[in-house]
Formats: sequence, C-alpha cells, structure tokens
Amino acid sequence: MADGNGLSDNKNGYLLSSQDTTPAAGERSVHGFTATGPDGKSVTDFAVDQTERMYFYAIRSDLTGFQRIHPTMAADGTGIAVLAPLAPGSWRMFTSFTPDSGAGVDTGGLS
Repeated sequence: MADGNGLSDNKNGYLLSSQDTTPAAGERSVHGFTATGPDGKSVTDFAVDQTERMYFYAIRSDLTGFQRIHPTMAADGTGIAVLAPLAPGSWRMFTSFTPDSGAGVDTGGLS
C-alpha cells in the first residue's frame, strides 16, 4: 500500500471506494463514490474547507489534464462528481475532505 504519494485509496483509516473505475473517453460522465471512516461507516458530515465540504479531482497521469469538481453529496455519504469529457489516457480520481469530527484527508488512486 502506497503512503503519501497519492496512489492509495485510504489514509488515516478513511477509505475511498467507487464502482465507476473506467469513465468513457470523450464523453461527459458521472463518477459515484463513497468515503468510509475508521469505524467502517460512510462519512456523512464534512467540515467546510475553504468554500466547500469536499473536492474531487480527476488528474491525467501525464499531467496534461485536470478537473476540480465540487461533488454532490447525498445524506447517506454517497458522492457524485460530474466529469467533463476526458481525453483518452490514464486518469486518477482523488478526493480531499475534512470529516466534521477529524483530521483532513486526501485520498486517491482510483484510475
């Protein structure tokens, strides 16, 4: 498991998971995900960091593409990020958030 290089799906006991691992290139797509805490439950309360409760990033592996999205969060902790069309290639999806009762978390590694 990687630590600190952005290639892990977990940090400090928080886990980022998604069923949407291969968005179609060249088409607008919806990426659904959840973050679970150290207790194994979905995180549903997020502190405001800067101006948002969570940030979702799509970053192309060769750094030629980048999207920063403010995802929509459902009451059950499910997140939805609407991605603009992605150029063909390898992309990684990341989140950055602070649980309302814990330290900030940057997770990633979904590609």
